[in-house]
Amino acid sequence: MIEQTATLELPNGRGIPLYVCLADDPPAPDDTAGTATTAQQYRYGTVTVVGEVDGIALDLGVRRSGVAFGDTPHGRVDHSNLIHTVAVRELIADYRTRLAGLAVRLAGLDLATVDAIPVAVSVNDLETLHHCLAVMARRWDEAADDAEAAAQVPRGLRAPSPGHINIEPTPGGYRAAARLFRGERTRAEQLGRRISRLLDLAHRAGVGGDADE
Repeated sequence: MIEQTATLELPNGRGIPLYVCLADDPPAPDDTAGTATTAQQYRYGTVTVVGEVDGIALDLGVRRSGVAFGDTPHGRVDHSNLIHTVAVRELIADYRTRLAGLAVRLAGLDLATVDAIPVAVSVNDLETLHHCLAVMARRWDEAADDAEAAAQVPRGLRAPSPGHINIEPTPGGYRAAARLFRGERTRAEQLGRRISRLLDLAHRAGVGGDADE
């Protein structure tokens, strides 16, 4: 058996390792293709693609038998470009599709770990979340601007309403609040960028609508 490795690229710039295995198919009794008639002939094999996530092998049943590979003049299959053959590229694409489908279905089971909960949502839901996060980031930014401006106003210049007294933060308190608000704005922006990458991936894959799972 021949085994080579590849990387399944992910939208976040990372990837997971793939193991591409090739095993020779036994020749059929009436197979005459194995008889050398020219310097170039073909050998048939079964290709299997298995991924690995955090050291756990994920065999999603991606395999194909009867794949023809050209022989060298010495009668041995040339595996140097196995990863780049059309058949293997198609299998890797199939693995990507199955892995994405599995992720959605697992998210739909409402599973959870200590610090994370996978959630399956529609593209329309993601677009709504993206808009809400953009609005939230803008509101936090405005709140930070207001706090920084308040830190510049001398205390005591704001007259209280009748029957009330003013208790307001010090300039340092306003500046601390501004830093807190900026941090929340950054958090909303980072989550918005993550959702934007997911939306870009969904649009490139032709996914859309509110189809129920």
